Amino acid sequence: MDKEGLLRKIDSVSFMLTDLCLYLDTHPDDGRAAEAFRHYRKERKALMEEFETKFYPLTLDCCCEARPDSPSALDRALDKKNGDGIFCWGKGSEPWKGEAYVEL
Repeated sequence: MDKEGLLRKIDSVSFMLTDLCLYLDTHPDDGRAAEAFRHYRKERKALMEEFETKFYPLTLDCCCEARPDSPSALDRALDKKNGDGIFCWGKGSEPWKGEAYVEL
């Protein structure tokens, strides 16, 4: 999936999670909604990890969390021998430049 498509998918899943969270605030005993929330939370985490691996981290959670199969973005940035030695936030555009904004 390309960068814009992945961002669009992350936005959609994030919106679903927010909506489910609000619903569960008023309907805490709805098992189907709770299961959907768990499903979309897992999907969002996977999408965020994919985006971080391909491009750059979108949140601090992506930046500092290491996975068993690869070092975290923070570890890669600090590894001047094997990495570029540049902290990864500098690789993406600044939020105010609007690069992450995708029209639907």
